[in-house]
Amino acid sequence: RHQYLNAGDLLYKKAGQVTLAYEVFRRGWDHGGGDALGCGFRLLDWMVAAEVWPGVLELVDSAVVRFAPDRLDDLLWENDRVAHRIYGPALDALCRFAR
Repeated sequence: RHQYLNAGDLLYKKAGQVTLAYEVFRRGWDHGGGDALGCGFRLLDWMVAAEVWPGVLELVDSAVVRFAPDRLDDLLWENDRVAHRIYGPALDALCRFAR
């Protein structure tokens, strides 16, 4: 399941291969799917720590995040390959009330 994320973490944390880990996280971000968000966070953390500001701007510009109060305060996140929805606490409260 999280092949890019797990491989990048293994390269970075266990083998100390920062450059290879970066490439794996980049592929996970570009590929989309379940790894995209986690790989994007890893890339962002690495770029901020290394002060690679053009890379940060490119990564941030390729994704859109929106708070959606019209959808019971959900958080919507998407790029050109994948979209995610993080359910807000209002939906959880509504589901508990319905039980």
